Amino acid sequence: MAAFKGKAPARRQATIKLRTLHRPGAKDIISMFDKNRKGLDDKIALAQAAGLDPLLSLLNHEHIKIRGLAEEATDNLRDVEGEVLMAEKGFKPIAEMLRFKNHQAQRDAIWTIAIMAGNNELNHEGIILDVGWQVILSRAKAQQADIQRGAVTLIANLTLSEENHEMIIREGGLELMKKLASTTDDIRIKRAICNAFANLATDEENVQAVISEGGLAQIIAFTQSDDDELVCGAVHTLANLANSEDIRELIVAEGGLPPLIKLLKSLNVMILKGATTAVANLVESEENQEKMVEHGVLEPLVFLGRKSKNPEVQFRVAMAFNNLCSNEELREEIKAAGAVPALRHLARSRDPETKREATEALADLGESIGVKKKKGGDDEDDAERLAREAAEREAAERAEREAREAAEREMLEREARERAEREELQQRMREAAEREMLEKSAREVAERERFERETRAAAEREMKERQAREAAEREAIEREARIAREREMAEMEARRNLEREERLALEREAREARERELKERAYREQLEREAIEARARHEHERNAREQLEKEMRERKPEVQVVEKIVEVERIVKVVEVVEAENEKGSEEEDSEEDDEVTEDDKREKAKIALVMVDLWDPKDEEVTAKSLKKLYDLAQKERNRKWIRIAGAIPILIQLLRPANAQKGLTSVQSLSIAILATLSRNVVNREEVRRQEGLGVVMNLLPLKDTNDLVETLRCLKENAKNQNNQDILRASGFIKEVVPFISSGNEPVIIPTLDALYIMSLNNTVSQSLIREANGLQPIIALLTHGNPEIRKRAVRTLGAVASNNRKIQSIVRKSKCIPTCIKMLSEPLPDVQACAAGSIAGICENDPDNQLAVRKEGGIGPVIKLLSHEQEQCKEQGAAAVRSLAKNCSKIQNDLREGQAIPTLVNNMSIDNDGVRIHSTGAIMELARENVKNQDAIIYAGAVTPLVQALQTDNKVLQYLAEGAIWALAKKSAKRKAAFRESNAVEYLRNLKKSDNEQVRKGAEWALEVLNY
Repeated sequence: MAAFKGKAPARRQATIKLRTLHRPGAKDIISMFDKNRKGLDDKIALAQAAGLDPLLSLLNHEHIKIRGLAEEATDNLRDVEGEVLMAEKGFKPIAEMLRFKNHQAQRDAIWTIAIMAGNNELNHEGIILDVGWQVILSRAKAQQADIQRGAVTLIANLTLSEENHEMIIREGGLELMKKLASTTDDIRIKRAICNAFANLATDEENVQAVISEGGLAQIIAFTQSDDDELVCGAVHTLANLANSEDIRELIVAEGGLPPLIKLLKSLNVMILKGATTAVANLVESEENQEKMVEHGVLEPLVFLGRKSKNPEVQFRVAMAFNNLCSNEELREEIKAAGAVPALRHLARSRDPETKREATEALADLGESIGVKKKKGGDDEDDAERLAREAAEREAAERAEREAREAAEREMLEREARERAEREELQQRMREAAEREMLEKSAREVAERERFERETRAAAEREMKERQAREAAEREAIEREARIAREREMAEMEARRNLEREERLALEREAREARERELKERAYREQLEREAIEARARHEHERNAREQLEKEMRERKPEVQVVEKIVEVERIVKVVEVVEAENEKGSEEEDSEEDDEVTEDDKREKAKIALVMVDLWDPKDEEVTAKSLKKLYDLAQKERNRKWIRIAGAIPILIQLLRPANAQKGLTSVQSLSIAILATLSRNVVNREEVRRQEGLGVVMNLLPLKDTNDLVETLRCLKENAKNQNNQDILRASGFIKEVVPFISSGNEPVIIPTLDALYIMSLNNTVSQSLIREANGLQPIIALLTHGNPEIRKRAVRTLGAVASNNRKIQSIVRKSKCIPTCIKMLSEPLPDVQACAAGSIAGICENDPDNQLAVRKEGGIGPVIKLLSHEQEQCKEQGAAAVRSLAKNCSKIQNDLREGQAIPTLVNNMSIDNDGVRIHSTGAIMELARENVKNQDAIIYAGAVTPLVQALQTDNKVLQYLAEGAIWALAKKSAKRKAAFRESNAVEYLRNLKKSDNEQVRKGAEWALEVLNY
């Protein structure tokens, strides 16, 4: 198939919404109402205007309670700018009728709600609030056909509002309609279902849900029905679905072309509009064009282009031809089918859009709008052809006019018949009403008397009840006011205490800071004194050694003794060098400081003091470089970093880096300085010192460096400092993220690794950093690194992607559309545990609070590999696997069921007892999400023995684990007396009462909720 030429494609037709407004029958029953009820006349007129015949019928119901509810519902009608709407809480009387066993009451009530839902979308919110979705769904499953029909029609009309789409799909409405579509023979139910499909498909996010599980095949089957209204709904649904690029080829593959092409010959204008719209959307896909031509789409399109007078049909035909003509391989075949005259006819349309589409198609075919006159003997042939075409056109127009006149005559005759039948029905109804009025008058007198008696008794009873209720309400209000006052006083006292504690804490911190500063200053002075004394001692020793050498030269026999002394000194120096090498150690994690000073610390402090003497008073660059090399070696030992900071090294290092020029490169002294600063920044307190000395900006200026080693040390330094929240804010404001994002695509592996680490740290739970990475176009480079050959880079890329996407719906959507989720799932099965753990953590972030990504992971087969990680021998894999389970299971019943069937629950319960806080926290959180609103999972969790580890978690000191354990107990015990008893028997109540006094607000609230569920 040849490629399209470089012009903009024809515009797609907008999606179409369909209303379902069938009523159970038109009745003029105003004459049946009691003439004395004048107060309802205006409301009855509104009900008539809105077509609420079922509600009017209920006003004459034989049961007094139903009549009263119908009158109340009628009184709630409002005329708002010409639209009949229901007042706030106005649907409640109708909803109450749905609970009656009376068949007529249920039928007319559900139809009244369905008609109101179809009349105006402003009624939808009131319907959902007053009636309730579960009630509507239960009536859609009713055995009585007329009640079920009304409920399905109501659901179809609720789909007119896009705000209801998610609820209808999530709460089982779409699933029920698919089931009914394949099982019912009721054509009116099928019409409503098809309209619902069409309305749901207007939202591209719902398309997959509509076509899945046989939905598309059912819609295509509807197009072959004998019922025009059902076919109309089906063809408009296909038109909406074809608006989505991903679905067009699937419609063709499922056999949607033949019925659509057949419907292009329909005499029903609405069907014709839907069919031409669907064809115009399908033909936008190059892969479909040749197949559509093979199925014979050209003949009906040519006919419609020449004969149809409907402007909408003409526009869609022109749009379809424009897309087809953009394919060079099909142009000759299109010409041969007679498309040129049809396009010329369309090009003369008054509609500018139709004219534009037809003109572009003619230009693609190498034709013009008009017909050029030929010379010579061809004039007669042209005249004959033009005359023949005019005659054909006149005959076609005459036939169409006659068909239209016949249809109009038939419609007038049908209207006359219907009017006569209606008049006859009204006459019969009037006669029946008169007879009934005579019979009813006596009955109403007795009924009125009984009603008055009942009303008086009810009024007296209601007055007593109201008085009792008012007394109880007054007591309740007084009690609540008293409790509120007490609570407010307690809160004020707590606030005062908290403020006092905060003030004392601030004063204590300030005092400690001053004491620490004085201690460090004294320590520096001591180090300086020790260094001066050491230098004086060395000078004295050198003088003594020179004196000794002088004396030894004078005393020849003692030369051997001198050589021994020199050898001993050499051995001592070698031992010191070896010890220094051994103390470099390997890389440690972030180090905290303590105030303990060991003998080893004293020796190290002396070494640091000797080095710092040369840095405090530098002689030349060579001496400074040697001192920095020694300081670098000393900084490799974790405990030394504190003493190096106290000795004042950080300001000196920053001062050495301040004049650096990144474009020219660093000197040897500056290279050593940035390497030492990066190593010192691994200490928590040192990061604060770097910020206080304004070192972050100095290091940021080094990012344009060309030398790989110096750039890596710069990035490493900034990465370590980014672990401090205040430093992170400064880096973000200084444009650090925008500066380093290009490094991801540099291809320089040593540079990529610290860059990814820094972005990972800054993106964790920080939406501002996440948005800055997205705006700097950093997502696609990170995604590209998921398939890098170096596992260290793959590991960091997938970890960073998860941090950037975590709980950020925009970025999560970009990740899903980038089709990288299968790659992340594949990484769960890599041989390296580090990569597996990072991939699981990334999936947890990508799926956090994003239902679409949860289902995407499920669709790509990611549930099984995640479950396997829960049994991995490495604890980091277990921890991240549990985190992924927690995100995937949250509010997603399908994945909750998959995890139960995959035996994840017993493994998670076992992992809750592992001596690793991370594993226990995420396993408990996963159990909490699996138990939420899922009875089968709740039973499986209890059966797996989760009660004991959950109660044990309440006894730990970890606040996060305590809170998650409380949430899991709440979710498990909420609706089961047996599960409540299990927790009570395990002494959970005692521990929860203790946690109710916790100093952590979340833990206190969690304990209160759990105790409330356990009835304590």
